[in-house]
Amino acid sequence: MDAEGIPVWVTNGVAICTDPRNQASPWIVSDGQGGAIILWEDVRTGDRDIYAQRVDASGNVLWTANGVPVCTAADIQMNIEAVSDGMGGAIVTWEDSRSGTNFDIYAQRIDSTGGLVWFGDEAVCTDSSDQRDPTLTADGKGGAVIAWIDWRNGNGDIYAQRIASDGSRKWTPDGIPICTAPNDQSGIGITLDATGAVVIVWSDRRNDFDYDIYAQRVSLGGDILWPSDGIQVSQAPGNEYAMVVSDGCGGTIITRSDLTTDDTDIYAQRVDSSGALLWGPSGVAVTRAGGDQLWICVVSDELGGIIAAWADLRTGYYGDVYAQRIERNGYWGYPAPTIHGVRDVPGDQGGFVDLAWDASRLDPWPNQLISYYTVWRAIDPGSASTLLRQGYRLVETPSCVSMTTEPGVIRLQHLLGLTYYCELVSTVDAYYLESYSSAVPTLFDSTSVCSEHHYFQVIAHGSSPEAYWISQPDSGRSVDNLSPSTPQGLKGEYDAGTSQLILTWKPNTEDDLSHYAVYKGTSADFMPDESNRLGQPADTLFVDSAFDPGVSNYYKVSAWDIHENESGYAVLSPEDITGVVPPVVKATRLEQNAPNPFSHETVIRFSLAKPCLVDLTVYDVSGRPVRTLCRRWMEAGRHELKWDGTDDEGRSLAPGIYLYRLKTPNYTATRKILPLSGVGAKKLHL
Repeated sequence: MDAEGIPVWVTNGVAICTDPRNQASPWIVSDGQGGAIILWEDVRTGDRDIYAQRVDASGNVLWTANGVPVCTAADIQMNIEAVSDGMGGAIVTWEDSRSGTNFDIYAQRIDSTGGLVWFGDEAVCTDSSDQRDPTLTADGKGGAVIAWIDWRNGNGDIYAQRIASDGSRKWTPDGIPICTAPNDQSGIGITLDATGAVVIVWSDRRNDFDYDIYAQRVSLGGDILWPSDGIQVSQAPGNEYAMVVSDGCGGTIITRSDLTTDDTDIYAQRVDSSGALLWGPSGVAVTRAGGDQLWICVVSDELGGIIAAWADLRTGYYGDVYAQRIERNGYWGYPAPTIHGVRDVPGDQGGFVDLAWDASRLDPWPNQLISYYTVWRAIDPGSASTLLRQGYRLVETPSCVSMTTEPGVIRLQHLLGLTYYCELVSTVDAYYLESYSSAVPTLFDSTSVCSEHHYFQVIAHGSSPEAYWISQPDSGRSVDNLSPSTPQGLKGEYDAGTSQLILTWKPNTEDDLSHYAVYKGTSADFMPDESNRLGQPADTLFVDSAFDPGVSNYYKVSAWDIHENESGYAVLSPEDITGVVPPVVKATRLEQNAPNPFSHETVIRFSLAKPCLVDLTVYDVSGRPVRTLCRRWMEAGRHELKWDGTDDEGRSLAPGIYLYRLKTPNYTATRKILPLSGVGAKKLHL
């Protein structure tokens, strides 16, 4: 199954063994490469033996069809348990009745090819009494520690043995006593803690007919580290089925079935390396639902807590399956805050996001257990290194950060084999609210060329340093929403000697100013864009080397900030340009309109050699006049008139071909003009 819960292999699973005789009680361990080694009890030879098979991450069976034999000794081999050997193989232990008189404990190591590593089955314990129910944990050095129930003293006690990677027994022959208290001990659990010691737990009847839960800690050298016969983890009536996992911090978490009420519930207790109980004398409830809860399975949540699953009879005789998480402080689930929004702060100059989160469920009444929140921003390793050289403090857990901690802290976080760095950016008091928000600084603002997001986490802190809960990360970006002001004092002076127009204006005062933009068009309402942009000067001077003093051009200048916000436009009209001497017109001439075709407005230019009466009229293709643009006396020189595509009544003309004619006493000329759809209507609407 992949991480999304989707089956990866063939429908209904890959066949591991289909021998016609029975196979039962499978046990599985990881091969360390995405596949697994499966072991089982097999009766194909007439009695109960042990076989194994390996399957890779793609579901391919790697060893001999129907498995390789691990142990085919006489009589019965049963109650298999196995762990990975850390080298692609497995170490397996079992009960074995080959002696014919009682059960002993044996073990074997199988490598990644299916070969048996140890010469013959290694006898873990062959004392003349019965040894039953072996369980084991890897010792972190290629071997394993095996614990079992042992009747050599007349009742069920707990013994253990360490087997090295070469199969040799490291402790005394037939094992060391873990608990030899009166009456029976049973239901063993075992794990290797983070310090390299082994913790063994069991159900114990030393006090009466009810079972209590006890535990013992043993070094890999075989030294007993807690009081003789173990510490009492729980004395509630009817405790059994104890299981134990490492908390990753040198301690362990022990779960148990509990018959304190009328039915069986599940409880958990955390024990530190000294044997102290951290979750109160009775532990915390994993479930207290009605009906029995049975057959617990437990794994670490990799954050100091556990995830437990069990068969549950709360709905009646037929069981369901339920699961629960108990985090490292003993609370169900994981009571972290939840970020529900990382948004740009509207109408600001950028540099901040509004970070909003739902409070930890332990914050509002009636819990009121959260003291404050810290907000963290992810940074890259290079930035983290630079800040550390500047004196920032490096911490690996949030327990090192208090309410009075000032910014200047970098936190490490390890996840899925990767290391992440987070910078403390703010601390927020808890007020027992349902939700909170804070304006959080960003390292940069997003633009069209940089759309990267910032990632944040919020951590809820309780009254003790170890009481903290880290949110899932969420991301957002900040944007500069404010444009610079419009440039002021735009001037244009024509230099006849160089035939250049020199534009100048006053500098803007914004701190985040990037540059200016200069545009050139044929009318005062032209729309600036990349097609008519002449340049992007950083200073307040621009030279137009292509300036034509005989053409009426308009200039617009805007200011841009570093986040690509553009100001309004300063406008320079032709009549405001100084240094231009009107040219002497020697001949009357009608020019082609521009733009043509047009959809909003066009300009018609013409020149007069001497003062005269001018008639400028637009006609349709049948010769019918539709719009008189000019009929009056005009001075000599260059002139221009604008037409918006309407007739003399202000109605929009249909798109198509029209003609405009300039007529003076000594000159007549006609040109084609092409208004497009929507001309005039848009003008009237505006």
